[in-house]
Amino acid sequence: MGWLMVVAVFGAFFLVVVLPAALITVARSRTRNHRLAAFASSMGFSYCRALPGDVHPLVVSGNRVYQSAAAESFLRQFGGCPFFDCGSYRGVANVIHGRRWNRDWLIFDYHHWTESRHSGSEPQHATCVAARTGQNLGRLSIEPRLPLLGPLMALVEPYDLVELGDPEFDAKFLVRSADPRDAPALLQPPVRQYLLSLWHSPAGWYRVAYVQDNTLVIVESSFASVKHIGKMMEIARCFLDAVAAQG
Repeated sequence: MGWLMVVAVFGAFFLVVVLPAALITVARSRTRNHRLAAFASSMGFSYCRALPGDVHPLVVSGNRVYQSAAAESFLRQFGGCPFFDCGSYRGVANVIHGRRWNRDWLIFDYHHWTESRHSGSEPQHATCVAARTGQNLGRLSIEPRLPLLGPLMALVEPYDLVELGDPEFDAKFLVRSADPRDAPALLQPPVRQYLLSLWHSPAGWYRVAYVQDNTLVIVESSFASVKHIGKMMEIARCFLDAVAAQG
């Protein structure tokens, strides 16, 4: 009788809580996929829900595990970018690409599992907007200093932290650079002023930008809506326009 009660309780919990939550998640995912496809079509871009060959089994490359050989090959184009060089079970979905504003664009969802000996692993999701440029911009990242965590964030890998001598900018952004010369060369006043304008905008600045050779990647640490993807494209376009204006 006791076992029947336990089974009944767990069955009720599944039917009342777990199953509805799962159905809602699936419905939201399908709705977002349809909106992404419509967005790509409106821009004249191509859309692919999954990478070709993504049904292949997990692939081990070095000490990392990828969702498939297709995912490993896709992410190889960002080789060295710190955002794509951490975690395991890395995968890609909802890939959109095309050409607009005289630049090639690549938009996709990225996911991986964190690796921690202390807190265990957990899934991480992000939407990435990548814009290609015709020049080598170096390798660096730009992220906002969070109000309470800014000092702690600055302690992480301090060897590559670069300050530009601009008090307002340095107080609001953390810049890390593979080569200390890359950040001052790229983040001259026009670019810094644009980033500060984002900081002061009503929506604020909560994304991370990665510059990787001839590619600028804007990352939002969640599955971004179509509206947010459009904003990320606008940010990347204005950023690169500001860089071009520097000559």
